[in-house]
Amino acid sequence: MSVEFCLANRNIGQYCQFFRLLVFRFWTVYQLARVSAASLSIGGRSGSESFDLKVKEVSVQAWKTGAYFVLAVIAVGILPGCSGAASDHPPLLPVTGTVTLDHAPVAGARVQFLPTEGRSSAGITDDQGKFTLIYDVNLTGAIAGQHQVSISLYETIPGKTDDEGQPMSEEKLPAEYNTNTKLTATVDSEHLDFNFDLKSAKPSRP
Repeated sequence: MSVEFCLANRNIGQYCQFFRLLVFRFWTVYQLARVSAASLSIGGRSGSESFDLKVKEVSVQAWKTGAYFVLAVIAVGILPGCSGAASDHPPLLPVTGTVTLDHAPVAGARVQFLPTEGRSSAGITDDQGKFTLIYDVNLTGAIAGQHQVSISLYETIPGKTDDEGQPMSEEKLPAEYNTNTKLTATVDSEHLDFNFDLKSAKPSRP
């Protein structure tokens, strides 16, 4: 059983953990039943051979139940997934890019690529405004195809807190780049690096 594979793939990892937990529980039931049968027999509490036999039958039944479940798990294909079968995520392409505001690098911005179908990918810009998209905890890249792009930059408002005493923050980029984004990107083998040159919001007229 490949532990690395289970950890690298969240859904498969959950199946592996679920399977191990169930096997452990069935084994525990089996052992407890054996201990109970031995205790009743040695202590003379069974009262009769027939009662002692029934207790032992519980032990055998618990073991059979666990064995049947393991066979069922193998039949539906959970074990093949834990042993390192094909992953459950779609093909990913490595995506990088740069975010600037009025031609100056933007640090700490959150860049999110949202495909028409499937999970989104996101990344945080560094001091040079560069980012690398991350699909999952241990997977980088993004799904191929058309994406809507959202870029946000939140900064703490000095001296302002919410009802729970937590510092408040505000969006520093225009809404047309996040909540009402108009940015798009097409990810394919020939388009893997994207530059977003944003413009500051125009001052409102008095």
